[in-house]
Amino acid sequence: MKILSLLIVQLCLIAACTAQTPAEIIAQVKEAQKNISNIYCKAERHDTLVMGVVRTFSGEAKISVLPEDTIFGFRFYAKRDDVHAESIYDGSAAFYIDHDSKQFNRYGSAQMIPAILGYPGGQLIFPELMKLDTVNASGFELKQDAANYYLKILLPDIDKYDVRKRYKLLTIDKKLMLPTAISMRQVTLDKVQNLIYRIKEIRVNDAADLYDFSSQRYPEDYKPEENPVNKKLLALNGKQFPSFQIISFDGKPVNSEGLKGKLVLLDFWEVWCGACVVSLPKVQALYEKYKSKGFEVYGITHEKRNLETAKELLRKTKLSFPIMLGNAKMKNDYSVGAVPLYVLIDRSGKILMTSEGYPDNMEEYIRKYLE
Repeated sequence: MKILSLLIVQLCLIAACTAQTPAEIIAQVKEAQKNISNIYCKAERHDTLVMGVVRTFSGEAKISVLPEDTIFGFRFYAKRDDVHAESIYDGSAAFYIDHDSKQFNRYGSAQMIPAILGYPGGQLIFPELMKLDTVNASGFELKQDAANYYLKILLPDIDKYDVRKRYKLLTIDKKLMLPTAISMRQVTLDKVQNLIYRIKEIRVNDAADLYDFSSQRYPEDYKPEENPVNKKLLALNGKQFPSFQIISFDGKPVNSEGLKGKLVLLDFWEVWCGACVVSLPKVQALYEKYKSKGFEVYGITHEKRNLETAKELLRKTKLSFPIMLGNAKMKNDYSVGAVPLYVLIDRSGKILMTSEGYPDNMEEYIRKYLE
């Protein structure tokens, strides 16, 4: 019995000596990442988005370190298995090449290049594989098994958007000391979003896997994709606004006749739209600043199935301007496709401005008209 007890004590002491802290594991991962020149991987994504939509896809990527690059720190070629297209970032510009339409998108500005990560192909790029990001971490938790470490990076809540219980859970291969999976989880308005990335096959620093970034990005006969213009929306500028009859969030009828004699901003948004939610406080600030001068705002959402979630957002963000539930006629009359969409109407009922996306000169428009 004494011998067994001594063995248990010795095993505990060995475990204590070999146990590593999160800081030590992070340091080892960063050291391993310094030794990467290029990576080839086959990967899969399984995402549960905030409104419950689930998407699953897979593909492959070739990544090369580019130390002087200030956007990603690497360049890449990537494609999904289910989409006949490719995403490329060559260190100076990003390209999305659609082989079905024989068109391509090119992004050359530092502000637009990161958008390539939202395209098929780009969605398979996992930046933490190349550079572990612990900025803004509020804490760490570490577990392990025979093959992997499991590093949980806790992140602070974002109170103004009710984003809580945020963390990244990385699976770190003990042989490579590189992340081979990540789960990025958060709760927004009591809805869970979980983005999961898993590497199924990986090769590190194999020259045979290098992508030739000096080659032609796309065939000569491919044409640049033209950004679709909402011609119907643009045609509304300078015309009388289309009348509407909708209902408020508390079920009361709202008639557009009540807009006459006021400067009115129609803010079309949806609860799942990040750009919409980010812009709502800006609209609220304008409303508070100019409402005493005859400025009115109507926030309008069209997706009835998300009504309760939208109401919860309003309770937590404390918006004071009226919020309405639109209908199919209004959506068609105002050509609501992309959101957020803004329509500014003057006191006579003429449309002064329309914009898909929050315009930088919104307040300038309002102030100029009210002065």
